[in-house]
Amino acid sequence: MRYWFFLTIAVLCAVSTKAQESLANQYIAPWLGHWKGELVWQKSADSVQTVEMHLIIAPLDSAGHYSWNLVYGAEQKDNRGYSLKPVDIEKGHWIVDENNGIVIDQYLIGNSFTSAFEVMGSTIVDVFELKDDTMQVRFFSYSSQPSRVSGLGTEDIPTVNSYRMQSVQNVTLRKL
Repeated sequence: MRYWFFLTIAVLCAVSTKAQESLANQYIAPWLGHWKGELVWQKSADSVQTVEMHLIIAPLDSAGHYSWNLVYGAEQKDNRGYSLKPVDIEKGHWIVDENNGIVIDQYLIGNSFTSAFEVMGSTIVDVFELKDDTMQVRFFSYSSQPSRVSGLGTEDIPTVNSYRMQSVQNVTLRKL
């Protein structure tokens, strides 16, 4: 009797895992591939840098886990081998695991993967958006401390925090 109970549990777990993997594959399929473009990093009106950027998204050994490999520079020396893992696929919740203790929540909303996180006094918002046969990527970086607080703090006129934008990065990626 115990044997059948444990066998049934094992089969149900395997079926559930396979269903999750299939669902993950369905959502991620349009994103898979090796993407490349020229990133434009603008810190001010007269401060512009460009750098080659790659994004490689491919299945990993673990069920429903994918590479989220960002590579910068023509020499590809800045290679960030992250992992993309589902948390709640139906709600669009994923994580980017930097494989060093840092985990960033990523959300698939429509055709966009997006996240917002704070690091070393800066908040970064990123948007990876599929458009036709390209991926439009934007990174916004701003100070985590407000540069201005305005408003009255009332229900009619709430307090509003404004932030100093530090930089914007744009790139159009194409599949290789």
